[in-house]
Amino acid sequence: MKSQPRSYGSETPPSFSLNETFRLAVFVSRRAPVQIGIVLLVFGLLPSIFMDFVVLRIEHELIYALTDYGALSYTLYSLVYNTLIAPAFAAVTMIIYMIVRDKTAHTPSILIQTLLILPGLLIVSLIQQALTSIGSFFLVFPGLIFMTILAFAVPIFATRRSGIIDALSRSTAMTKGNRWKIFGLIVLTILIGALAAAGYWLVLDVLIPPAEVDAFSSPQQNWSWKDLLGYLAELISQWVYCVTLASAFILLMDNQKSDASVASTFD
Repeated sequence: MKSQPRSYGSETPPSFSLNETFRLAVFVSRRAPVQIGIVLLVFGLLPSIFMDFVVLRIEHELIYALTDYGALSYTLYSLVYNTLIAPAFAAVTMIIYMIVRDKTAHTPSILIQTLLILPGLLIVSLIQQALTSIGSFFLVFPGLIFMTILAFAVPIFATRRSGIIDALSRSTAMTKGNRWKIFGLIVLTILIGALAAAGYWLVLDVLIPPAEVDAFSSPQQNWSWKDLLGYLAELISQWVYCVTLASAFILLMDNQKSDASVASTFD
């Protein structure tokens, strides 16, 4: 048995499964760590820093006021955050597509292509996240359904250059028959991200007295190594989520032989 997937080019791709998805995710992470790191820094981590320092620190009075509404404030924050990292998901998908076909993923080209479709990406992601958030906020189960069937709307929009509604409908059709696997992947990536966040707070609790942690959390505090540690945990979470789901998309797309228009985008 092979220890890792190869770049399969025009040959028959591996079957879509959880095992093959994680193998491909590990393979591309080892093959292109610099490219993936750059696009996640530009399109993933920078939005996180923006939300932290602009929203949480400058507009902290508003955020603190929203804490009285509990789940609502968390839902709104998650909606904005998950919408903003859509370009990172799209860019990582482009990189993986190139790698599995033994093509060079030029980072500047990936960044430019992502920027060119940025407005559409954000709209697709906003619709996806809004449906998921609304469904989760009121009944939970509908939110899980939307989260699963629309999981590939962003990479479909990025690779096929299709319309917004077309990307949403194609994601619904593409996930049919594999939704439990996709749901499982999403849950696993969220859990891994939660572990990264838990590790961050564990380090704070072990290394720093509670009083200092509370002081550090104040919006008036300056940048410190603790911020860097938090963003490192955030980067790990984004890496796992984007690379894993993008790998799943590429495998499923190639197994369904639906990438004819994708080739014209990158080749």
